[in-house]
Amino acid sequence: MKKAIWGLFILWLFLFGSMAAADTGVFQIKELQTFDSRVKLREQPTKNGTVMGQYYAGTEVRVLGVQGDWANVVIGDATGFMMREFLATGDALSPTMGEILPDDTGSIPVWDRNGKEIGSVLPGTIQVLGTVDDMTLHVALPDSYPFRYGYVSAEKVKWVGGRASVDAGDASGLVRVREKPSSSAAVLFQLYSGVEVSLIFDNHTAGDGWARVRVGNRAGYIMEKFLDLSSDGVRYRPQWGRLNRASAPITASSFGEVMQEDILFLLGTAGNRNTPLYLASVTLWDERRSVYRTDSCCVFQSYVDPAGEGSIPVGGKIRTDCQAYYLDADGKLVSIREPGMLPAGTTVTILDGILDSLVPAGWNGYLTEDTRYVLVDAEMNGTTLSYVLVPIEALEYDPRLMLPGEFTNG
Repeated sequence: MKKAIWGLFILWLFLFGSMAAADTGVFQIKELQTFDSRVKLREQPTKNGTVMGQYYAGTEVRVLGVQGDWANVVIGDATGFMMREFLATGDALSPTMGEILPDDTGSIPVWDRNGKEIGSVLPGTIQVLGTVDDMTLHVALPDSYPFRYGYVSAEKVKWVGGRASVDAGDASGLVRVREKPSSSAAVLFQLYSGVEVSLIFDNHTAGDGWARVRVGNRAGYIMEKFLDLSSDGVRYRPQWGRLNRASAPITASSFGEVMQEDILFLLGTAGNRNTPLYLASVTLWDERRSVYRTDSCCVFQSYVDPAGEGSIPVGGKIRTDCQAYYLDADGKLVSIREPGMLPAGTTVTILDGILDSLVPAGWNGYLTEDTRYVLVDAEMNGTTLSYVLVPIEALEYDPRLMLPGEFTNG
């Protein structure tokens, strides 16, 4: 009988003693239901405790001790309580990473937990530990920085590879961007088809049909059904226009005005019925940094003459039979043997303009008078011939894809 009791005691030590020993140390948040699901960090060990932040799978957690179902944890520079069921050891999960969207200074500020600015972060990738609210992310900095942890604006960090193209369903449609993920929320601005947006971090979880996006220096929520997430799914480019006067003031930009010779890419509309504005993108010379810089801005609609109606389709056709080419590993132009010639009438998607020097024209899918070849995806016999070059003179396309004569390679 004593041997049996002693055996049960040894078994108890093995099971519960080892568990107690593993109750402290380094853990990580285990895999969750969706890629952007998070676990709440609370000030007190109760579900009614104040939420300090919400943290992604793969985030490292140092456990100081346990209280029932709760673990007293340290995440970066934050200490609180997290439910033990979401913590695990074993195979390490990849941390959640984001890409910096720098402002016009070329970096973004970093704050400590009390809101004091402690430095800045240059463009690149950064580990996102979790969200504090819709406006703030808790991040871990690379070892090259003097501070290991900090807090940054959620509007200035996008998911790695997080880009999408707005598609309203046609060239003339506008898609509303709202203050909150709700159809009843205030409309901040509207975007045309073809506008590229960054998918940024936010405090709500995927699955509700909304995504938080940034275009230029503005952010808001857009219905996911109006976003094309595919890398080759762009059907339109934004319309462009010119001022109908010598110059005009612009707002929501570090640039103060634009001139008639500047080209405005019309991303959408803003303002109200009494003060209708275009939300536009413009590339201007930055005297302070001695570089050309692209910025978004708002300008009165009455000051701008668009080049046409609606967004610009990127679809085209081969006008006459022509040879197709590709660039080899050395950057040389090589004729494609199969199928070789593209027959007249072949439909294509225009990706970019290529100069005589076999480098992109520099206008992100638009063509210029210096364009010699056009990079396209060609549809042939039910298959797609991707990233081939065709001579521009053999191509039929919407003439608005060709920028005015003074705009050569960017």
